[in-house]
Amino acid sequence: MTLRFERDIESVSSILAVVADWEQRFFDPGCGSSPVWYRGHADKTWELQPAVLRKWFTKRAKKRESIASNKVLAVERIVNDEFRRNSASLFPLGARLTDLYFAAQHHGMPTRLLDWTANPLVALFFACCEHPRVDGCVYVVNPNDIIQISDVRKNHPRGVINVLHPLVSKVITFLFKEGKPVDSPPVIPISPNLTTGRLLQQNARFTLHPPVDSKHPSEIKKKTYRIPHAKKEKIMLDLRRIGVHWATLFPALDYIAKEVRTSWNLYPPTLTRKCRKVR
Repeated sequence: MTLRFERDIESVSSILAVVADWEQRFFDPGCGSSPVWYRGHADKTWELQPAVLRKWFTKRAKKRESIASNKVLAVERIVNDEFRRNSASLFPLGARLTDLYFAAQHHGMPTRLLDWTANPLVALFFACCEHPRVDGCVYVVNPNDIIQISDVRKNHPRGVINVLHPLVSKVITFLFKEGKPVDSPPVIPISPNLTTGRLLQQNARFTLHPPVDSKHPSEIKKKTYRIPHAKKEKIMLDLRRIGVHWATLFPALDYIAKEVRTSWNLYPPTLTRKCRKVR
C-alpha cells in the first residue's frame, strides 16, 4: 500500500501550522475545545489499527485449532477472560467490564481500543521518540467525521460519546462473551473520563473498533503527515524545552528515571540517543 502524505512536519512550529489549518475548518475559538484528534507513529508503515486487528494478532489467532468461525474474536475473548481472572485481586469487587477493558489497554493487553490524543504535541512526541532511522507520521482526524454517515446504524450516536455511554458497555460486554452482538458503527469515537495520570497528561481519546462484517470495514477517515527521520532528534529536543517528555506524559517512577537518563544521555554507547528502553 502506498502511503499518501499531506506534507512534512519538520519542527514543532510545523505541527502548529497543521493544527491551525484543521481548527480553522472545524473549530470556532471561544466555543469549547477543539474537536481535532491526533496520533503519532514512530514508523510511518505501522498499521492504523488497534492491536487485535493488526496482522500479527490475526495471523496467530487463525493458526489456533478452533471450531469458531471468527477465530480472532474467539482468541480475544479467551485472553480478555484470562486478564479478568488474573487481575481480580487488583480491582474492586463488581468492577465494570468497561473499566477492566480500558485498564487492559492501559497496561499493554491487545484490545480493540486505539489511542488518540487531543494534544498535537503528544502525538508529535510519539512520532519522534524512537526508531531514529525511520520516518514517522502523525495522523489527524475530526472524530465526528471518521465514519461515513451511511455506516451509522439506527438509534446509534453519530459523534463522539463518553466512556459511560451504554453502547460502549454493550460492545465490551460482548467481547467478554457476555451479552449479544451489537449492530454498531465500524468505529466508535470515545472521550474518556480523565481519571488517571497518564490519561490526563496525554489528554487521551480513543476509538473502539467493534467486530463488524466485511461490508463495514473499520476504516478511519484521516489525513497523514510525515515526520522525516532526520528531524526527530531536533523535534524531541524542542519538545523537552516546552515540557513534553517522558516524565510529563507518563507520571510514574520508571519514566521519571527514563527522562533523567535521556536528558543527561546516560545510556551505554550501544543504545542510540533517540531510541532507548527502560533498563
